[in-house]
Amino acid sequence: MTGWSAPEPAGGWASIFTVSTGRDLPPLFGAYSIEGGSPVFHPRYPLASGVTYYAVFHPPGSAAVEAIFHGPEAVAAPEARVTAIYPSSPVLPANQLKLYIVFSAPMQGGDFWPSIHLIDQDGKPAYLPFVGQELWNRDNTRLTLIFDPGRIKRGVKPNVDLGPVLVEGKRYNPDHRSGVQGC
Repeated sequence: MTGWSAPEPAGGWASIFTVSTGRDLPPLFGAYSIEGGSPVFHPRYPLASGVTYYAVFHPPGSAAVEAIFHGPEAVAAPEARVTAIYPSSPVLPANQLKLYIVFSAPMQGGDFWPSIHLIDQDGKPAYLPFVGQELWNRDNTRLTLIFDPGRIKRGVKPNVDLGPVLVEGKRYNPDHRSGVQGC
């Protein structure tokens, strides 16, 4: 809409102009302004690639004007890879509490658990070795994994029911490339 000169509506610009990710979904957070005679929406967070957006401008007494547009094209970036796992010692104590995985580029948070495996020397994944939520450093390049403390302490129900995560004398492979020996 060009040539818009009306003052901001009593209910704010969001009362007549919205941008959302679906017709029946709430509008995105952001700020509104009039620039060059056109209402402009400035999203609080960057628009995501691969997402369809719906803009609706409905001034009082006029028909709504709708536009559908897509987020920016995905930027081709080099594939992130694991650059280090700490502790880097080939032998870990049975009561090891944390592992750190360092990535070559910032990673996106989310449900990473299906992607993290601790494989024993027989190629068998450890059953639920880690607990907690995602613990990333500020630039999302280092993930901290916490071993289930209930599986470390002897006589505690998770240890009794499932056994320890790291077993003395066994070798483990957290990234399918380099082995880490337990205990």
